[in-house]
Amino acid sequence: MSFIECHNLSKDYPGQSALDKISVHLNQGEFVALEGVSGSGKSTLLALIGLLDRPTRGDVFIDGCSTHKLGLGRRCRLRNRYFGFVFQQFHLIGDLNVAENVALPLRYSGLPRHQWRNRVMEYLDKVGLADRENAYPGELSGGQQQRVAIARALVAEPRFLLADEPTGNLDSHTARQIIVLFQTLHQEGMGLLMATHNPDYAALAQRRLRLLDGRLQPNTP
Repeated sequence: MSFIECHNLSKDYPGQSALDKISVHLNQGEFVALEGVSGSGKSTLLALIGLLDRPTRGDVFIDGCSTHKLGLGRRCRLRNRYFGFVFQQFHLIGDLNVAENVALPLRYSGLPRHQWRNRVMEYLDKVGLADRENAYPGELSGGQQQRVAIARALVAEPRFLLADEPTGNLDSHTARQIIVLFQTLHQEGMGLLMATHNPDYAALAQRRLRLLDGRLQPNTP
């Protein structure tokens, strides 16, 4: 059984269908690229898979568990346990330092507080920023801020990383550094679904999914 299974997902807004009958599976440890022009439904699909939103119709199965009828508390626990999120905007809190930003997901992880610092430093080291733990977001470059956001996404040790245009606000050199980091995480066993406009980055994935007007294109598995 696939780790994530989407069954006939549709998402409607007033006067608009954002997704139409999307069925797709994602395997644990798989690196999948999600392609499509702006407005094709990429962000909507990521939000539904990551349990940030609910579909109008259809269901998302996580590790064999239907999420259709789950209450808010159970959905939050599943989301925190299974998913890390990286967005085009970094969403760091300006009056918290790097270590404090990275530690935020640990409040809901069940990890004892006395173990937080070691975990935070482990993932800051993984993204090459262990020496900036006391810096504030405004003191970092865009690439450094995105690496902090990635460490934050990883610190609770989720099973799958959902990345929505993670290089969209970065220069080409920094963007390549982030993609290399993602490749390393994948080689270490992390599952990754990455929405991207860049065909060169999409080509690095094991599999490519393409959306057009909220529909999965037939040449994608």
